[in-house]
Amino acid sequence: MFAALVLKEFLQFDYRKLSQFLRNAPEFRATIGLQEVPHFTTFQKAAGRLLIYPRARRLLRKTICIARKRRRVRRRVALAAVDGTGLESRHASSYYVRRRNGSGKTWQKTTYVRFPKAGILCDCQTHMILAVVPGRGPKPDIQHFRAALDQALAIVQIDTLAADAGYDGEGTHVYARQERGVRTLIPPLAGRPTKKPPRAIGDEKWRRV
Repeated sequence: MFAALVLKEFLQFDYRKLSQFLRNAPEFRATIGLQEVPHFTTFQKAAGRLLIYPRARRLLRKTICIARKRRRVRRRVALAAVDGTGLESRHASSYYVRRRNGSGKTWQKTTYVRFPKAGILCDCQTHMILAVVPGRGPKPDIQHFRAALDQALAIVQIDTLAADAGYDGEGTHVYARQERGVRTLIPPLAGRPTKKPPRAIGDEKWRRV
């Protein structure tokens, strides 16, 4: 069921389309061990049960363990990357919301100011997701850095972690390098529209490396 729900999100299906797709794909059903295709409402109920964060986190961890046993991902990851991504809060797309905005009806003049967000850390070689930290946006990406790194390091070893300027900060480097033993690659661009190296303040040093 979890594999089928992952496929649903990847192909951007609704539950009815997922059910029909699986009926027409016996090879895929055999791969994930699904003998019979359940009613589409069964997938809907399974999503509410399986995608609760603690349970989904355990399923992700189990998936990575299986991938390691099958040598799809190594115990030691040479290069990983972390980033935050915003998600749609409903099936209606942002384009649909913009088109309806300003149509003259008061209930249609509101766009979303809060949205689901997730910090995702993955292996750059295999694109295997190693950690997911859910939250709500808009919030700075740096807030989920430690949780994502800790979650990934509980399963694999990471040599180098790359991130964009949203994670720029001396504390980020200190935690990853000095406390967790992970080399960090983060451009020092926060609040600095210049090509000069950042000025060291106090004990700061890693942003200049």
